[in-house]
Amino acid sequence: MKNNNSNIEYKYHRIIIKESKVSFIEDSTTERKDCGVSGFLFTTYDTICRCIGKPNSKGDSYKVDAEWIIDTPIGQVSIFNYKNGKNYLGNDGMEVNMIQQWSVAYNYEKAISYVIDILELHKAKYIFRPMEEQEESTKKNTKNSYNAW
Repeated sequence: MKNNNSNIEYKYHRIIIKESKVSFIEDSTTERKDCGVSGFLFTTYDTICRCIGKPNSKGDSYKVDAEWIIDTPIGQVSIFNYKNGKNYLGNDGMEVNMIQQWSVAYNYEKAISYVIDILELHKAKYIFRPMEEQEESTKKNTKNSYNAW
């Protein structure tokens, strides 16, 4: 399926977070490693771009419109929208710059701390909820300790 978000700029490079710094390496072969959704990041597209840079992947161009694939010393972290954008919903979907719920995938829990450190460093407004806490908060309507929104 064609990517319907032609106004989104993608930078094909590797995003690396190490020692509270974001760096980039030119690379046109950035791909997400096999890892499932582990949590959710609630923040704006502009906040992610300000802290981490432009998306470096279009995802699958079907259920995903924008994706950041980030390498950390512990493992890869991927931040992406899922089934809420134009690619999946057509005209009923949100423009990427309006999306505020992002899926986060990683294999090692410690890897997400590198992303959170960068968000904190930039004084970003966000909420991160690991999958199990998101499920609990849906049931109990409780807040998460990573709440900086």
